[in-house]
Amino acid sequence: INTVPENGYLEGTIRTYDTNDLEIVKNQMQKIAESVELLFGVTCTVDFAEGYPPTTNDAQLYEGIREALTSLDLTLHELEKPYLFGEDFSFYRQLAPSYFVFFGTRNVEKDYIYGLHTNRLNFDEEILISVADYYTALLNQGADK
Repeated sequence: INTVPENGYLEGTIRTYDTNDLEIVKNQMQKIAESVELLFGVTCTVDFAEGYPPTTNDAQLYEGIREALTSLDLTLHELEKPYLFGEDFSFYRQLAPSYFVFFGTRNVEKDYIYGLHTNRLNFDEEILISVADYYTALLNQGADK
């Protein structure tokens, strides 16, 4: 009933809004592992598999994004809190200023209420026209300058 295993492991995902914060977390986890080794005479190994960097928006691009959305009568919903997620897009930010925008696809009347990466996801493809129009509006802003 009270068996103590010979080996154990912890596994998980760590996401931060800032790469400097991630370094702090990694250093602290290494210190914890070293402390456990000293306290209990065991061996601890900490391995990190690097994943996606944080997806952050360039504040200087905000006004152009807002203008593009409002010029198309698209509703702008700003998140109250930052959204932690892993996204390929985050690598673009390392090369150039960028801004990540979500386009909503929810439609309760059509029962299009299920999330991404589920077998029940469905959406009205008309939204793709709005997405293309949005990118066109952004490109036209750049043409004016």
